Amino acid sequence: MAMTAAPEPLRLFEGQPYSERKSHFETDRHAADDALEAVVLSAGRLKGAQARFDDAVTAAHRAGYSWRRIGAATGVPFQSLHRRSAAAVTAAG
Repeated sequence: MAMTAAPEPLRLFEGQPYSERKSHFETDRHAADDALEAVVLSAGRLKGAQARFDDAVTAAHRAGYSWRRIGAATGVPFQSLHRRSAAAVTAAG
């Protein structure tokens, strides 16, 4: 069986002047910074949404709904809801 030569490696910047290569890296850095900023913003939104969810679960339980009923409505195992929210329900009175 004859072996073939490996393909040439990708030469992304071959033939480009250095100034163009530098701007390409800067563009990638801006894209990376934008991606990281999106992660930070999303994390903040996630924390806010989690706090609103926890408040809603606590309010539903105080209104008389069981952990099982709330779990069924949210798709979250009732044991998880109870562990997470029972202290807040007790503290709130």
